[in-house]
Amino acid sequence: GFLLGIGAAILREKRQDVFLSLDDLREDMQWPILGIFPLSEKEPQQWLRDKQPEKYPSLELAASHLKAADDLYTNLRFLPVEPGIRSLVTTSISPRDGKTLVATGLAKAAAGMGQRVLVVDANMAMPQVHSWLDVPNFEGLTEVLTNGLDPNQLIQRSPQQTNLFVLTSGQTSSASRKLMASPQMQHLMSQLHSMFDLVIYDTLSIQSSSDANFLARHVDGMLLVMSVGKTRRSLALQVLKKLQAIRLPVLGIVANQVKGADAKAIGERNGLGEAMDDDFEIFRVSSSQQSDGAS
Repeated sequence: GFLLGIGAAILREKRQDVFLSLDDLREDMQWPILGIFPLSEKEPQQWLRDKQPEKYPSLELAASHLKAADDLYTNLRFLPVEPGIRSLVTTSISPRDGKTLVATGLAKAAAGMGQRVLVVDANMAMPQVHSWLDVPNFEGLTEVLTNGLDPNQLIQRSPQQTNLFVLTSGQTSSASRKLMASPQMQHLMSQLHSMFDLVIYDTLSIQSSSDANFLARHVDGMLLVMSVGKTRRSLALQVLKKLQAIRLPVLGIVANQVKGADAKAIGERNGLGEAMDDDFEIFRVSSSQQSDGAS
C-alpha cells in the first residue's frame, strides 16, 4: 500500500507537470494562442509510416486540421506585425508535439489563398516535410549548404497545390546539423525570402537543438507548437525565460492535440476583432525592433 501510494503521488505530479487544457496554456504562457489543432486519431502518425511505408507512403492532413490551418493563417494575417509576416519558423518545446503538421497545414492554407509558399525542411535529425507534401527527398537543404548547389534546381513543386513549393532536407548527417547558424544559411534565407510570398522553416524542437533560435533571428517570427496533455509545463516555462532573455520574436502558440469540445469552445473565445487586437498589444513587433533584436 505504501509503494502504491508513492506511485500514485508520482503519477499525479507528472500529470500536473503537463498542460491538461488550453486554459492551462493561457494561464502560464505569456504569448497568445494563435492556432488550435484538434485531436485526430484517423490519420497515420510518422512512427506508423516508418513501420509500414508500403501502406502509408505519405501523410495526409485531416479535414479538421485543414480548417485549423486556415484559422491559423487568418490569425497570422491579422497580427499587428509590420509590414506583415513573410517568413517564420515553426518549432516546439519537445519532440513529437506536431510542429511539422502545423507547418505543412499552414503552408497549404496560405497557398490556397493565392500566396506563393515555400516550406524548408530544416529538421536535420528527423525530416518529415516531404512525407506530408508528397515529394521525394534526395537532394535539398543539406546539399545547398555543403556542396553549394543552386537552390532553384532543388526546390520542388508539391503535387498537392500549384503555389506550394518544398526545399527538402536532403541527405542529412551529423555535419549538416551544424549549418543552421552558418553564413551560407543566412545568405540562402535572404535569397529565398525574395523569391516567395511566405517561407516557413520546419525545425527540430527547442529541447533537441538550438537551430530554431538561430533561424528565428532572420525571420519575422517564431510559432511555438505545444501538445495539450503532453508538453511539460516546467520545460515550457524554462523555454519561455530563455526566449525572453535572448529577445527572439515569438509570434504566439499553436495548441495541438486539443479535444473536440474544448477546441471549439476556446476557438470561439479566440475570435478576431478588437478583443484580439487588445490581447496582442504587448506583443507588437516592428521591423526596427526585429533588427535591434537580431543585432
